[in-house]
Amino acid sequence: MHDLRTAVYGRLQRMSLAFFTRTRTGEVQSRIANDIGGMQATVTSTRRPWCRT
Repeated sequence: MHDLRTAVYGRLQRMSLAFFTRTRTGEVQSRIANDIGGMQATVTSTRRPWCRT
């Protein structure tokens, strides 16, 4: 998950100023938190059954 967060942060750093002018700050933060949180939940829930064997 660290690599994903690092990649997202790097991509945000390369976004144009126009993107941040058009997009509300809360929307960007919410999307990042929800999308990465969803990915983490998916990875955790699919990994758990494999760890039991």
